[in-house]
Amino acid sequence: MNWTEFSTELSDVDARAAAEYAGHGAESAEALADETAPERVDIVIRDVGSAVPRAASIMAELFGLPIEAVVAAVYRAPARLVAGLEPQLARKLVSCLTDLGLSLDIVPQGDPIAPTPTLDLAAEIDDPALVDAATAVIAEFLAIPTDDALDLLTTPPGIILGNVSRATIDALERRLPAGALILSTADPTESRYALFAGDLAPADRAAVEAVLDAPSAAAGDGLVALGLTHSDANRLWRRFAGVPGVRLVNQAFLRFEMVLTDVSDSNAATAQALEALAGIPAEAFADLAELLPVAVEDGIPHEGVEARLLDYAAHGMTVTARLANFARQVLVVDTAPPEALEILGVDAAALPLRLPPLVAPRARLARHRLEAAGADVSQFPAGEFAAGDWA
Repeated sequence: MNWTEFSTELSDVDARAAAEYAGHGAESAEALADETAPERVDIVIRDVGSAVPRAASIMAELFGLPIEAVVAAVYRAPARLVAGLEPQLARKLVSCLTDLGLSLDIVPQGDPIAPTPTLDLAAEIDDPALVDAATAVIAEFLAIPTDDALDLLTTPPGIILGNVSRATIDALERRLPAGALILSTADPTESRYALFAGDLAPADRAAVEAVLDAPSAAAGDGLVALGLTHSDANRLWRRFAGVPGVRLVNQAFLRFEMVLTDVSDSNAATAQALEALAGIPAEAFADLAELLPVAVEDGIPHEGVEARLLDYAAHGMTVTARLANFARQVLVVDTAPPEALEILGVDAAALPLRLPPLVAPRARLARHRLEAAGADVSQFPAGEFAAGDWA
């Protein structure tokens, strides 16, 4: 059913019921929400189902509710949509609204709804070949342009939804192509946060230390503080909102690389242990050992870093954890057929071509698209290039 058909069907709903609902708008709020009338019922949204955001504006118009209230009910479902209806009218309205894809229930008026935590959702690219399909789903789900959806997905740490219910996240996950993305959730009120910034001015650093009641850190990746509570993070955000380069990130969404820096014994047992831990074939170990330091594993969540370091240490390998979310990568295009050159907007004389540094998700997607078009592409951490390299 399209929106025109739905609007037509609404106008064809039993005339008496429609008139009755219209009459509710003229009643006082007290009469509509009269909790002493046992025959009255409420409509509850259980799940966003297969509905699209346009459904919220239709319901807002139908029920005479603020669009913000309807959107909150939809994305934080289960939630009460409208209260105090006569059962017959409620059934007719639910019948029509169900055609929008929503999962709805009719419950006795005032029936309690069990509270559910609201969550934030972040996504990582798992299969670059499916990114376009996943982006289209996100764009439709959020009612935003496709380019904006892609920007959400490729801007670390990939926050897609904030302060929504588990039911809403499940509804989005059902629509996404299988294997396209890796989804992570976190309760924002229970989470810990990390503050990242560039070179903070002395006054700004003092503000951080006042919240922390301790000296702030100064890591090379811009990390200023870890383990901030939700309230501390909010206080800092009010202080630093709009300051260039400042990020407050839920630690649940941080991802790290394991960088192998040393091995105690370059033997078969170590090679087999590395294969078990990182999936690197044992026969490649000898060559890899000549390249140290080298990243051997990525995508490790913050909460798993300590255990992972111990796993490697138990097998005589020394690794360091390197924050990967905001690390920039450089792509170097060595050769490219016409299709890839068209993507780059250059001719063959420009090769080999070093592209500007990109954050990891964008570098991975760009590399996939170029290689799919037949290009030969190398990828390096941005820090490995001197200013004049590949000029």
